[in-house]
Amino acid sequence: MADSTQTYLQLLDAVQAHIQAITGEDTIARDWVLVCGVTDINAPANDIDADIRIDYSPRTTTYTLNGLLNLALDVFQPELE
Repeated sequence: MADSTQTYLQLLDAVQAHIQAITGEDTIARDWVLVCGVTDINAPANDIDADIRIDYSPRTTTYTLNGLLNLALDVFQPELE
């Protein structure tokens, strides 16, 4: 099995275990999205660029994914003047 496939399956298992730990039931994590942003620690202080990685479940709809990313952008984007 490819490393990326193995990593994805481990991520899926971790999300599922987390959901079950919170609910205390056999709830299935049908839709989930993880977004990770990492800034370059050597970048100048005023540089706000970041590399972003998005992992999501196969059943998560594009509409849901787009809505969550737009919500995150609205929350964290600096006010434009």
